[in-house]
Amino acid sequence: MYVIKADGRREEFNERKVMQTCTHAGATRDEANHIVEEIKKEIYDGITTREIYKSIRDKLRQINPVSSRIYTLRESLSKIEPEAFELYVYKLLSSVGYKCEWNIIVKGASVEHQIDIIAKKDKLYLVECKRHERYERFSGLKTILEIHSRIEDIKEGYKNGKTKYNFDKAWIITNTKFSDHAIKYAKAKDILLTGWNYPHNNGIEHLITSKRLYPVTILNAKRAIEKSLMENKIITINDLVSFDIRALCSKISINEKDAEDILNIARSILNK
Repeated sequence: MYVIKADGRREEFNERKVMQTCTHAGATRDEANHIVEEIKKEIYDGITTREIYKSIRDKLRQINPVSSRIYTLRESLSKIEPEAFELYVYKLLSSVGYKCEWNIIVKGASVEHQIDIIAKKDKLYLVECKRHERYERFSGLKTILEIHSRIEDIKEGYKNGKTKYNFDKAWIITNTKFSDHAIKYAKAKDILLTGWNYPHNNGIEHLITSKRLYPVTILNAKRAIEKSLMENKIITINDLVSFDIRALCSKISINEKDAEDILNIARSILNK
């Protein structure tokens, strides 16, 4: 049986991938085995990865609701508002030891540049955050070309004494996969890339799950509530659980029932 991927490529169905997907979301091995057997009954030659995704999600929702929310992480990232995504990346990088600045204007040799995040640990990084609403799309060559031009102008600006920032590398962090051309060019220009499953087994989803720093959009709450949370800089469920029901109601103007529901879901995910 062959599966049709989002980019049109055909790939042989691999039940081990379904198993790993379920266990990474927090399902037990028995639950994952059950889902694998059910999926095997449904697949046909030419089934799309989106169809398999939906089927796994629905089955997880029935037997392990908390894991089903973690499983929808890729979809959840696509629902983060653009500015909130920058703050989310800021929190992710801070969680692994980077000292970060957000939304900084830096002078280049030719023009000023708005930098999403400046991150420092072993080196000084210019970080560009790209959140795509269509999570199945690829981040392409255009993005790499833009960031390369930007850092080159800023490096020249540093030499000319226009800025104090002497960047070592540019770094693009996104919620999608990268195209082959984008990866090839980034390697040639020494630009770091972090996206969905890139680098392999060390992509953005691995950073999130290792630190259990899930976005509030993983709660699958009412969209108005999600937006209100993000507008008030409550970006992760870790931010959310720092509030009690009354404080949360006051902060984002929701009723106690909705506040209690999302707090309970957030705590159940963190306790998974």
